[in-house]
Amino acid sequence: MGDWIEMVRAGNFSAIPPKVSFIEASELALCIDGHAVAGGVARVQAITNRVVEELRREGRTSASPLDLWIALFGLQRGHCHAGLAHTDEDEQRFGELVRVLRAALVALTPKQKAGIMSVLGRYKPLG
Repeated sequence: MGDWIEMVRAGNFSAIPPKVSFIEASELALCIDGHAVAGGVARVQAITNRVVEELRREGRTSASPLDLWIALFGLQRGHCHAGLAHTDEDEQRFGELVRVLRAALVALTPKQKAGIMSVLGRYKPLG
């Protein structure tokens, strides 16, 4: 774990494995500071709720790649703050969101990719 995260930080989004564990999805989520990018906790929650509900209800989402990443961040932070052990349902939810995020990131135009890279370049988690 971790080697592909550094590749993602360098802009190689196809390095995201097609199937990830809950821990790996959490590590990917923390590649951005979703609170700073979205404009606060309330915005992260709103984006997360919208994306997760769309995926649950429709099996797809119209969310932008950045909103997908913010949603993954929001799920991770919510789960972390709840202090609960992850369940099979959590594993499935995180994995599905990573799969959708990966597909969206790989399909970015060069200009869109530059925007995402500027967000990645601003945040380095501790540890």
